[in-house]
Amino acid sequence: MNKNFTTQHKVLIWFLLMVLFISPQIGEGQTQPMAKLNSAASNRKAQTSLQEILDKLQQHYGVAFVYESDLVSEKVVVDEVKLDKNLENVLRSLLDQFNMKYKKINETSYAISLNKELLEKKSKPEQIPEQPHNEETSMQVSGTVLDETNNPIPGANILVKGTTSGTVTDANGRYTINVSANDVLVVSFIGYITQEIPVGSQTSIDFTLVTDVAQLAEVVVVGASIKKTDLTGAISSIDGEKLTEIPTTSVTQAMTGRMTGVLIQNTAFVSGDADIKIRGSNSIQFGSDPIFVVDGLIIDGGFNLINPNDIESINVLKDASATAIYGSRGANGVVIVTTKKGKRNEGRVTYDGWFGFQQFSKIMPRLGARDIFDLRADAYTNSFIDANPTADRQGYLDNIILVENISPAFAAYEFETINSGKSYNWLDEVTRSGAQQNHSISVSKGTDDGSYYLSFNYADNKGLVKNSNYNRITGRLNLEQNIKPWLKFGSNTTFARSHETYVEGDVFPIANGANPLLPINDEINYLKWAGMEVIDDYNPIRSLRIDGDGYQTRLLSSNYVNIKPIEKLNLRSTMSVDV
Repeated sequence: MNKNFTTQHKVLIWFLLMVLFISPQIGEGQTQPMAKLNSAASNRKAQTSLQEILDKLQQHYGVAFVYESDLVSEKVVVDEVKLDKNLENVLRSLLDQFNMKYKKINETSYAISLNKELLEKKSKPEQIPEQPHNEETSMQVSGTVLDETNNPIPGANILVKGTTSGTVTDANGRYTINVSANDVLVVSFIGYITQEIPVGSQTSIDFTLVTDVAQLAEVVVVGASIKKTDLTGAISSIDGEKLTEIPTTSVTQAMTGRMTGVLIQNTAFVSGDADIKIRGSNSIQFGSDPIFVVDGLIIDGGFNLINPNDIESINVLKDASATAIYGSRGANGVVIVTTKKGKRNEGRVTYDGWFGFQQFSKIMPRLGARDIFDLRADAYTNSFIDANPTADRQGYLDNIILVENISPAFAAYEFETINSGKSYNWLDEVTRSGAQQNHSISVSKGTDDGSYYLSFNYADNKGLVKNSNYNRITGRLNLEQNIKPWLKFGSNTTFARSHETYVEGDVFPIANGANPLLPINDEINYLKWAGMEVIDDYNPIRSLRIDGDGYQTRLLSSNYVNIKPIEKLNLRSTMSVDV
């Protein structure tokens, strides 16, 4: 049992507790019409991202929101969000906090945009309506919110801790708010560290916000190491820890739904191969796939041969600025993968493994034998009456359609099936519960003179369709070494070998739509309806016998030598191999 497996149980327990807490409140609409989306377990205010709240609202109300990702990114909801029978009441209360508005497109779609009128109104030193906590001790406090260079910060949030009362600063960074002596003012703004100051007997409180250096100094790899503050292009990033939160052997599946502007469409292959589109399809004539760069090496396909446990971070370049670094090949976006390296003055041995099962979460309801029999009988009878309006409908049904050996609608085996009360499920004959397992072990260490990272991985995936399997073995060595103060070399090398057993692509849809009146038989070549063979429906059970094996062996190596003849001058030579 490893940390990943334990985390899955924690998430499952958390989810069950959340369902038990919220469901009764929603279900008993008359007695408890509201539930909280981001309630805290203590008196401390819950802080949830606006993106997450909107996702939960979509799921709860069964609607879709349309908005620009930059509009909601990095915005945090401090107040409790209460569910209501009327979605628009919830949206209005939620979006007003961020100077946004919504527009109803249709019954299930809403567009969210910036409320410029409300923003202009708030640019004036106007207090948000609030209810005083204690009318006897209520007083007015005003002040200014400045940055480290004494410049005013317009639009900063001023909240009374533990309440929904608050205001925002005007264009000059000033604010005014009604509070009591026991209150605490909380000031926050994107990119700055949140501050709290008790009110006491003060009637004028000024804030000087300090830049959140840890956030702004984060380094992003886009072809070169660049600080976030110096980056002008649009990117999405995810670190290695988040990738391994989901138990999957595929990098693309771990990325699915976790990077804004990146559409990942998983295929039916057990290996987890997927189509990646960045900000949609950019060309209807040429390819629209992004390029993949692993430790500086541009690779063509085989992205899922990389072990997710070896990845330090993934950055996706989404706009035209990518072409400035990677040329026209980057026009459809660039997926940049940086793998792990040894940490300085730290030796580490890590094992990560998990085992699990997968099954269909839901299968589309299908008609059974009796349903198909009655439907076909009515269809044939209605067709006859359309051609013969004066004919006896019931007589034709009883004396022709439902009579064995003379019925044009049913074959003898179909009468036998319906008379025996059976119904045949062909899909059960070609599917199963799939088992997955993944095992990774790594050794790493770093010193003043260099570092190394060595890992091995074994992954095995039994698909949901019988005879569909995938297994992969990978090994990686990342090495950096200082030979002299002026000479350094490094290597990022990975070897991978995979074996995938394919099944014919029509096995699932044919079995799913097979005739439930037809007895299961692995000897016939084609499925039948009313005794007639359908040449497009090859027997899916026989299709499982067709051998389809795919092997892939790949060596990726990016090596460099760096010479530093004088201070601030580096001469670097790189040799890459992809075979």
